[in-house]
Amino acid sequence: MSRANFARYFTSIAGFSATQFVLYYRVQLAQQFLAEGLTIADCAEKVGYQSVAAFTRAFQRVTQKNPSQFMKLQLS
Repeated sequence: MSRANFARYFTSIAGFSATQFVLYYRVQLAQQFLAEGLTIADCAEKVGYQSVAAFTRAFQRVTQKNPSQFMKLQLS
């Protein structure tokens, strides 16, 4: 199966792209790690980001909150 056919098939089944699936999965893992008390930098590295800035942008794109805001909400 070609890459393009896989992309179309995945999107037709899941309702979103494989790239979006990976992004949401990484952010979901990051939320768990942050809730467990990992630092933002450690969390970013653990879910595969090479920079905290890229991780923060991705996290905010999915959750509409940055990791610091998410952590504050977890503490309250």
